[in-house]
Amino acid sequence: MQIFDTANLLSTMLLAFFSFALPIIIFVILINLMAKFIRRKLHQKSYVKFNQRNIADTFSANFC
Repeated sequence: MQIFDTANLLSTMLLAFFSFALPIIIFVILINLMAKFIRRKLHQKSYVKFNQRNIADTFSANFC
């Protein structure tokens, strides 16, 4: 009986992980990719010269 309880708990924890943590991880990865893409675009345009470090700081401050 103990083995079945442990397996049930493990499957519940895995389900909880995949339903909560996985979307958050994917979301953070997407935000990082978008930030890199925006930074690269800003780097290409020389006339847009406001601080790229400020954008990176706001992204990292929001998601840490």
